[in-house]
Amino acid sequence: MTEERDTPVRIEHLIAYAAGDLPPAERVDVESWLARHPDAQAKVARYRAARDALRTDEGVDPPPEVVARARSIAARATRQETPSLADTVVLVIARLLFDSRTQPAVAGLRGDTTGFQLGYSLSGVPGVDAELDLQFEPASGSGDDERWRIMGHVASPTSLGEFEVRVCRSGTSAALQTARSDARGGFDARVEPGRYDLHLTLEGGIIVVPDVRVE
Repeated sequence: MTEERDTPVRIEHLIAYAAGDLPPAERVDVESWLARHPDAQAKVARYRAARDALRTDEGVDPPPEVVARARSIAARATRQETPSLADTVVLVIARLLFDSRTQPAVAGLRGDTTGFQLGYSLSGVPGVDAELDLQFEPASGSGDDERWRIMGHVASPTSLGEFEVRVCRSGTSAALQTARSDARGGFDARVEPGRYDLHLTLEGGIIVVPDVRVE
């Protein structure tokens, strides 16, 4: 990226920048671009505020019935797809740590957008001590496309490698779409308004993010 070629920075890179996960050379490029785009600076500030709140929030466990349903569905899907591994795969239900929709507007976490942010703890799978940040932005195009954009980033002290993300209707195991993360743990999906479960397939386990309400 150069001053002459003002290439937009992808939202996934802004999230990684806010999380402090970019290599030094890329961080310098992003900072140079941000210096010329105040609107993007405000977005990064909201991402950082969300991460700060995520690290201090006490968190909320999903209701027992949601946990039981998610475990049952994920286990059934695992048995169907990889029966030889069904008894060894660890199933973990993500724990909600942060929801920007519950935060005061004055905190600067929502700004003037109708989008929102969620943060989860992903601990439980052997070798995984990570947090999941989800950013939701409503459709900005015209026409009949009312899909929301989901931008996810898994932050971990150690590299988790690339992983698969399945987006399922809440209470089902059939994937409406499947995304693949990049090497930094970022992924992107687009969904219509509704309720969803996200299944993250990591080495040694599946993490279920239950009952995500996109509206």
